[in-house]
Amino acid sequence: RVTALQGVRINLVACGSAHTAVASDNGQTFTWGWGVNGQLGHGDDQSLNVPTVVKRLQNVYASHISCGLAHTVMSSAVEKAVYSWGWDEYG
Repeated sequence: RVTALQGVRINLVACGSAHTAVASDNGQTFTWGWGVNGQLGHGDDQSLNVPTVVKRLQNVYASHISCGLAHTVMSSAVEKAVYSWGWDEYG
């Protein structure tokens, strides 16, 4: 149970090796965990212990979300766009 998300309807969940991303039914994406390579999407490399809204993606309704070792990718069918953040050494 993730108490910080109590009352939030979560539609999508993705887990990387040390971070997690979830998308809610009201256009919010939350991330938490290891953030050393920016994979949490908060504009820094800080790690977070609690789910935190990715402000740059407010009101972007996720269709898919995926976490890798040190990156996160989200697509939105509504916006017809793909968003990615984190370690970009090979891509």
